[in-house]
Amino acid sequence: MGPLPGKFALLSSLEILNMTSNLLYGTIPHEFSSVTGLQTLILGENMFSGQLPDWLGSFPVLTVLSLRNNSFNGSLPSSFSMLENLRVLALSHNHFQGELPDLSGLTNLQELDLEDNAFGPRFPQLGNKLVLLVLGKNMFRSGFPPELSSFYQLQWTC
Repeated sequence: MGPLPGKFALLSSLEILNMTSNLLYGTIPHEFSSVTGLQTLILGENMFSGQLPDWLGSFPVLTVLSLRNNSFNGSLPSSFSMLENLRVLALSHNHFQGELPDLSGLTNLQELDLEDNAFGPRFPQLGNKLVLLVLGKNMFRSGFPPELSSFYQLQWTC
């Protein structure tokens, strides 16, 4: 219980950090911006809050980002559109709001879970490799884009 220790960032070759269900709170320490080899960051089921830092979208090899079940708020940084290696983006059950950045450049994204936030009102722009799309309990008001029908592997829930 407590804030996420910034000292983890001293592990310069850190590739995977899973701190699920540890009663952690506060924000993600800025020290983590220097861990450029991070491939998996899972901070779900904690009590993190505040806005996501823009630098979180600058990890060149990040493939999994899961921040489920926290109290993050604000909008998603536009830098998230640069996470071209991302395969899983799980942000469900937080307090995010507003428009999503263009995610169509995330050509490896297979799972997008945004459930129970306040994203919207426009439907997000997405890459075509999605397999799982969870959007329920948001504020999307526009119709589904016609290109969704070409996502042949897609399973989704609203």
